[in-house]
Parts: sequence; C-alpha cells; structure tokens
Amino acid sequence: MSARQQRLAAADRRGSPRERYDRDDETDLVFRGFLLFLDPPKRDARARRPRPGLPRHRREGRDDNRHVAGHLARAVGLDPPAMLTGAALAAMRDEALWHVAPRTDLFVEIDPQQKERIVRALQRTGFLPLLPKQILLNNFLSDLPMMAVAADAMDPEHGDRPQRWDMAEVQRFMLGFGLLSSTFDVLTVGLLLWLFGAGASEFQTGWFLVSLLSEVAVVLVLRTRRPAWTSRPGRLLLISTIAVGSAALLLPYLGALSAAVGFVPPSGRQLLALMAIVAAYLAATEWTKRRFWAQPRGGGGM
Repeated sequence: MSARQQRLAAADRRGSPRERYDRDDETDLVFRGFLLFLDPPKRDARARRPRPGLPRHRREGRDDNRHVAGHLARAVGLDPPAMLTGAALAAMRDEALWHVAPRTDLFVEIDPQQKERIVRALQRTGFLPLLPKQILLNNFLSDLPMMAVAADAMDPEHGDRPQRWDMAEVQRFMLGFGLLSSTFDVLTVGLLLWLFGAGASEFQTGWFLVSLLSEVAVVLVLRTRRPAWTSRPGRLLLISTIAVGSAALLLPYLGALSAAVGFVPPSGRQLLALMAIVAAYLAATEWTKRRFWAQPRGGGGM
C-alpha cells in the first residue's frame, strides 16, 4: 500500500457513539471494514517539473519512507532510482556526498542533520550549469591569456605617476561591472532556455562559449582606460586571447573530442545569437568603463 502512496486503516465499533473515548474503550471491538486513504499529488505537479533535457536544479528532501517517495516521484514523472536514503547517506563520507548530491533528485528518510549535510554538499559543489570536466576545461583555457597579462604593454600615461589602491574605487568597480556581468548571464540563460529551448548539452555548449569568450575578451577592454581599439595590447596577450577564442569556437565541432567533453555543435542561428551576446557584453563594458573613469576619484587609498 505504501508503495502506491496509500494508507489503510481498520474501522471498528464498540457500543453506541459517545463524546469522549479512552484506552479502555479499545476492547471488545466489532470489525466493520477498512478505510483506504489516498494522497495524490496536485494536478499541476507534472506540469511544474522541468522539461526533459533542460538543466534541473530542484532537489526534494522528504522524511517519507522510500516507497511512498518513489511512488510520488513516478506519479509526477521523475526518476525514482535517482534517490538517496538517509541510511545510505549516513554511511557516506562528505567527499562522496559532494559527488552524489548534485546527481540526486530525491532524498528520502532523512533527518534534519542530514538535510543540513545535503545543503552544504550542494553549496560546496557550486551547483553550476557546466559539468565538472567542462568547468576544468573552461578554467584551463581562460587561465592561458591571464598568464600573459604580466607581460602586457601599458599605456604611457598610466605610468606617468605612481598609482595607489583606492578601496572605494575598487568597491565601485566590483559593484558596477559585477552587476553588468550578472545581467548578461541572465540574458544568456533566457536566450538558451526560452528562445532556443536548449537541451542539457546544448545549454552547456552555449554557456561554455559565452562564458569563455567573454571572460578572455573583456580583459582587452578593461586593461586600458582608453577606448579599447585605440590601445594596443601586448603581443603575447593578444595572440593567446585569439588562440583561446578560436579553440573555444572550434571545440563543439571536433566530433569525438567534442562528445567526450559533453558538447554538441550549435546551429548557425544559435551561434550567431551567442556571438551577439558576447559582442553586446563587450560594448556595454566599454560604455560602463568610460562612465566609471569619468567620475571624480576619491582621495582614499592605501
């Protein structure tokens, strides 16, 4: 019964009805039959779950027994085997939970302490839209141009006088450019999911391209207070940026290598839209940079 999310109770009767009952009344009962209780999911529960192939970030933690939870998951179209019980979790080290938690849709028979462990594990893994191997590849490729920043050519006027750290200026920079970057992150997600209806692999490919290309290209904009096209970057920085950008664009089309990383070739329309987002982000960064450096600088420093 519990496997079908049903509860069964026996109905008995003893004598005539009364206002109050106590333990002594639980004797000499006459069996009258069974009562079957069913607690089905809401009618719109299946419609609320993510569409197949889209990145899912919803996790359920329940103290129901595994059979009830499995039936409920099946009823709303989820995958019951993607379940972790409290007993299995108790025998698991934190390092193992870090790997298992992001791939688990349903945690059952868990106590409050175990719920806390699950939340910490999901926070520890970052819960990003890319697979771990894709994150590593992204970090590796983006680090290559960053190593060339130390050898970058500096605008002559920037070395005319000593520079000082202005913490208020750093805070304004982080807030302004951080919000700008987050805005384009939201636009990228909306473009991929709602305009193109991207599946998991398509979403990861598109996010990888926008993330990597914008990360390496924006350095060419922010490295100078001049308009970016009027300041020539160092040769090593420019070459490494072009090389990484080219590799990123080619990677989804490299057949077996692309498949091993989990990427799929984007359509021409998708690629054009993704490049438009990158170009718009760079243009918005250039405009924001001009406004930022046009503001009077504070006198604080260190």
